[in-house]
Amino acid sequence: MGRALQAARTCQLSRLVQLKSIRHALLIGEGDGSFLIAFAAQFLNAQITVVEHSGAMIQRAKERFAKAGFSSQRVSFIQSDLLQCELPNTHFDFVTTLFFLDNFDDATVRRCMDHIRPALTEDAHWLVSDFYIPASRCLRWRAIIWLKVLYQFFRLTTEIDTDTLPTIQACFHEGPFELINCKNLCGQMLFSALYQYTTDSKNS
Repeated sequence: MGRALQAARTCQLSRLVQLKSIRHALLIGEGDGSFLIAFAAQFLNAQITVVEHSGAMIQRAKERFAKAGFSSQRVSFIQSDLLQCELPNTHFDFVTTLFFLDNFDDATVRRCMDHIRPALTEDAHWLVSDFYIPASRCLRWRAIIWLKVLYQFFRLTTEIDTDTLPTIQACFHEGPFELINCKNLCGQMLFSALYQYTTDSKNS
């Protein structure tokens, strides 16, 4: 699924380029730098902060970033659990959670979102890509089987406790985020959604 996962990470970049010039980007759970490199190539003036729990993934991302020819001064890496990481207030105009929120249950997804919100500017955009269970019966069972296999694998190799996909899009629809665009990929088993932090959200 590697190509499909990367497509889900990057398929909104062309739309994002048309929407805004990004100044400060926050990439959460970036992993090995797959999105970081694609993003840096599109937004040459953006300063990037990566929050990643795994030191091995940070080292891999640093190596790939340097190999791609980008200056290390453009990106800051923070090794931390998201909920333990102090983020500057009203600083980031773009944030990503790419195949990150599926590690948690709905309550923790909301906690993550609440932790990030104060760090966003009023015009911030949020890109979220993750797994999805389609409504169609045939596609639904295919996705359920795949996800069971994936969760069993990750429970053996990582520290995640959940084995059920959270309702990520429903959490975003609770607000204060407006859906700009959503694409389904890989037989609707993956989605990539671009949201905007609504202007009146600071008062909510």
